[in-house]
Amino acid sequence: MLITKLEGGLGNQMFQYAVGKRISIQYGIPLKLDIFNLFEYRKYEMDVFNLDTEIATKKDMLLFDRRNLSLIEKVKFKIKHGFSKPLYLLEKESDELFALPAKAPKNILIRGHWQNEDYFKDIEKVIRRDFSFPEITGEENEAFNRLIVRTNSVSVHIRRGDYM
Repeated sequence: MLITKLEGGLGNQMFQYAVGKRISIQYGIPLKLDIFNLFEYRKYEMDVFNLDTEIATKKDMLLFDRRNLSLIEKVKFKIKHGFSKPLYLLEKESDELFALPAKAPKNILIRGHWQNEDYFKDIEKVIRRDFSFPEITGEENEAFNRLIVRTNSVSVHIRRGDYM
């Protein structure tokens, strides 16, 4: 299993997803998103896109952190899920891109911001498809869409939230 830990706002989440998607394609394993840390300051914002990805459960996260389990629970968990060590892929401070092992580890946890398109440039079409928006539905949305299409529309965004 491959889990990407999401942190930060929408832009950070998009980069973190893209790197996770790239690795999941390379190894042919499913990608799940860890959103547990978002609830302190942020929220999961990528539900506006056409993503085909699951959210990791607390049980999934036990593959990487079993500190809160009793000794008996830890032994049972290892017997059930095997004794292989997971791969923790943490972003480096340098400009160096990560190197992945040739053979896929059984479990991978990714953490970092990964704000470099070189990590996933080779799957650009997949990422662009995933970050597309679903069809506009509902009369109110259709009315706004018609208004936007028939006028010279401009959108202005002022970033304030986390800088206030």
